[in-house]
Amino acid sequence: MLKVYRWLVITSILGCCLNPGYAVAQRLIYRVDLSHAGDRYIAVSIQPIDIRPDTMIFQFPVWTPGIYSEVHYGRFIRDLEAFDTNGRSLSIKQVQPDRWKIAGASTIREIRYRVEDSRNDASSPMIGLAKIDGDAIFTNTEAIFGY
Repeated sequence: MLKVYRWLVITSILGCCLNPGYAVAQRLIYRVDLSHAGDRYIAVSIQPIDIRPDTMIFQFPVWTPGIYSEVHYGRFIRDLEAFDTNGRSLSIKQVQPDRWKIAGASTIREIRYRVEDSRNDASSPMIGLAKIDGDAIFTNTEAIFGY
């Protein structure tokens, strides 16, 4: 699992550096808790490092390569919360189906959310969805990792 975390941090940094729309690379450390798979969800926490702006836009992909249909992964996210360095909740407002605005982000310590099982969603192809249960977990990274 440690190798996965390193890869995610590196790709987050590279993605921001290679995109000329970003002024600063953003490092994100993900922790994925699979112990609730029997309850059909995955718990995720993110530790953003060195946030500069006071307002952060947090989002999930709309589609995934190879699927080429709009899945809107934000539809399957529940209990999105953000906390500052003192453990206080930060204000979060959903501004689009896959995007949230987090105020006071310059003091952010952690973002938490749940990814719900989405395999029975009839509006998207099964290969783009997340199968989460006590027997197995099958999902694309787009369904789990917001940025």
